[in-house]
Amino acid sequence: MKAIKLLGLLLAFGVMLANANAQTSKYAALAIDRSNGFYYGWSYDYASLAEAEGKALAECVKRGGSCAVVLSWSGTGCGVYRTINGEVGTAYGWGVAPTKAEADTIAAREGLKRSSGKPLVNNVWACNSANSGDFKTLKDEDQRTTQDTAAKNEAPPAEEENTVEGESLDGNLIVIGTPAGKIRIQNAANKNVVREFAGHSSAITVVSFSGDGTMIASGDSSGVVKLWSTGSGSLLRTIKSHNSPITMAMIGADNVSLMTATGEELTDVKGWDLKTGDQVIGNQ
Repeated sequence: MKAIKLLGLLLAFGVMLANANAQTSKYAALAIDRSNGFYYGWSYDYASLAEAEGKALAECVKRGGSCAVVLSWSGTGCGVYRTINGEVGTAYGWGVAPTKAEADTIAAREGLKRSSGKPLVNNVWACNSANSGDFKTLKDEDQRTTQDTAAKNEAPPAEEENTVEGESLDGNLIVIGTPAGKIRIQNAANKNVVREFAGHSSAITVVSFSGDGTMIASGDSSGVVKLWSTGSGSLLRTIKSHNSPITMAMIGADNVSLMTATGEELTDVKGWDLKTGDQVIGNQ
C-alpha cells in the first residue's frame, strides 16, 4: 500500500514538474511586410505562440504594413532583423538562434543576398528572457522575394555579366569589380568614373561600401579580401580569409569589423578585426 501511495506521489510530482516547466516556456515572433520590409513588428516573452504572433502582427500593422508572421520561436533564444531603409524595402534578412550573435550572422547573410552590396545598417532584435525553456524554432519562412526569382531568371547584358556591383548607402556612388581584378568607382547619377585602380590578381567576386561610404571591401575568386579608402583608392588591409571565392564582404557599422563568407548560401561565415586583421568569428 505504501509503495502504491509513493508511486502515486511521484507521478503527481512529475505532472506538477512538467506543468511548471511548461509555464516557463516563452514565445517570440517577427512579422514583416514583404513588399517593404521596413515595416516590421516584434514580440517576445509571451506565454503562448498565438499571443506572440498576434502582438508581432499588430506592431507591424501599426507601422503601416501589410504584414505576415515570418519567424517564431520558443525558449531562450534571439531573433535579429536587418534592413537598410524604407527606400530599399526588399533588402532584408532575419535570423533566429540560441544567441543574438548567431542570429545576427544569419540575418546579415540573408540580407546581403538582396542588398546589392549595401550594408544593412538597421539592426533590430528580440530575445526571450533567460530560463524561458529549451530553444526551438517554430517558424522560419523562405526569405526569397519575387524580385529574387525574377533577377535569377533575367540574363544581364553581355558586357556586365561578369562584373559585380555595390552602392553606397546614400546612393551617390557605385563601386564595380571586374573579372580582371580592377575596381571602378562611379557617380551613380551620371555614371562618370570617379576613380579606377588595379585591385586584385584574381577575378573580383564581391564589392561593398562601408555604412559611411569611406571604405570599400572587395573579395576575389582566390579567397582574398581587401579594404580600400574610397577617397584615395589606397589599400588599407589585405586578408586571406578563405580558400574559395568570396561571396560576402561586409564592413561593420563601427568600421573596425568585417564579415566574410563563401558559397552561394553564404555558409562559411567569418568575422575579422580590421585593426589587427585577426579572425574573431568562425572556423579557423
